[in-house]
Amino acid sequence: MKKKLFNTVVFFLILGFLLGGAREVLLFKNDDGIMTMKHFYKQPDNCIDVLVLGSSHAYNDVNTHVLYDEYGVVSYILGGPNQPIWSSYYSLKEAFQSQKPELVLLECYTAARTNDDFTQAEIIKNTLGIRTPWNKAASIFAFTPCENADDYLFAYRLYHSRYKTVTRLDFPAQQARAQYQYFTGMITSFRQKPMEKPDISASEGIKPIREKEESYIRKIVELCGQNDIPIMLFLSPYAFKPKDMQRFHYVEQLADELGVVFINYNSEENYARTGIDFQTDLMDEGHMNWDGSCKFTHVLAEDMLSVVSLPDRRGDSKYEYWKKSSEFFLDQVNSMDLLAASSIEELLRNIHGSSNLVTFVYTSSSARKCGDCMELFINLGISDYVPEDGDLFRIDTNGARLASGSGLQWSYREDIHDHTIYADYAVVPEDGKVFIRKNLTFDENQYIMDDDPAAVYILVYNSFMRTLCCVKMITFDESGSPVISEQL
Repeated sequence: MKKKLFNTVVFFLILGFLLGGAREVLLFKNDDGIMTMKHFYKQPDNCIDVLVLGSSHAYNDVNTHVLYDEYGVVSYILGGPNQPIWSSYYSLKEAFQSQKPELVLLECYTAARTNDDFTQAEIIKNTLGIRTPWNKAASIFAFTPCENADDYLFAYRLYHSRYKTVTRLDFPAQQARAQYQYFTGMITSFRQKPMEKPDISASEGIKPIREKEESYIRKIVELCGQNDIPIMLFLSPYAFKPKDMQRFHYVEQLADELGVVFINYNSEENYARTGIDFQTDLMDEGHMNWDGSCKFTHVLAEDMLSVVSLPDRRGDSKYEYWKKSSEFFLDQVNSMDLLAASSIEELLRNIHGSSNLVTFVYTSSSARKCGDCMELFINLGISDYVPEDGDLFRIDTNGARLASGSGLQWSYREDIHDHTIYADYAVVPEDGKVFIRKNLTFDENQYIMDDDPAAVYILVYNSFMRTLCCVKMITFDESGSPVISEQL
């Protein structure tokens, strides 16, 4: 009897463990909403100085790296895709349970919406991350009629059958990346989409916003007032249509009535202040890219500081999270620059531009035949050694070392996080002939060319971001000058 009871208990423990693990994999993990709330709850009580609310216009345009690195401002963006004003309100109520920020920012793009048409994904991303049952339920009911709300209230119905849509992102190894470990709600893009600068003169006139949006703006302002927290309303720059702006003129009028600051950054004066270039600083018609968000956030920060005095948290170990988050974004920029590097000078500058890089250098054919190759090696930290055909070097903050050893045959494998770097060199007899086999692979992707030119291959991995930055093949022209080609 005892043995049967023991086996039953063990069975249910194992079943619970397996179901719990499956649930963690199947849960939604979208950056834009779900992960935003998850990482918000990780923050210690009362550590956030500026809380930003709003749609993708908030989390694409407000740059938390600039706020921390250049002003010492600790900020967090509680945004969601197409987030309506009422969703911002319930997110704010949730936030006030653990945080008392020095300032609340409300990005008002969705104040001008004209309907309640939302996709299932938008409702999920704006509501399912909320923990407190009454705030979550109230937000869901604000989105959808009661008869349609049960799926969102009992969310397991939506995610339990996700088996076919599960990706690498759903597993713990991916969630351990710096992108998620130090998430501040900001999502950025390095894409550029040239857009025409909006015609400010064609946007005159006032058109009222809907009663629902107005009532929730009033509620947000009232809630901030009840908690003695200043609030600032703003509209970030985007390629708007003239008729859009009429409703934002009404929001400006409403803010004036409520006695709060509203700044519309879509004006000639503010375009000049931010230096926004619509040809280069947008990722699409509604959102700024990295460069645009940096420009905009400098001006936003100055305007914030004119509303309230904010502490400088730089150097305070309590705010290491924001320092690491900022480091992630800087490494992301460095990685983009590495990928775009078209000269040895650019490549070396960016390799030396981050302490988180692990660089592998594989020489194919004798380096003595490669013109200015030795200068390249010296600048990489490989000195007092003339590389031969098939040499592999590993370079990190501890310096450079020969990873391939010596001899006519070697292999090297290194597992870094959930990735594998493999290289080898071998003399292989086949059909009475001798061939040289060379491999340099990352996650089984081969980077050594089949025709085996006289080249140096440089593979750069970022151990903080846990991503492959670039693989470059450097050949040399007849004059001995290096020529870089992209292998990734």
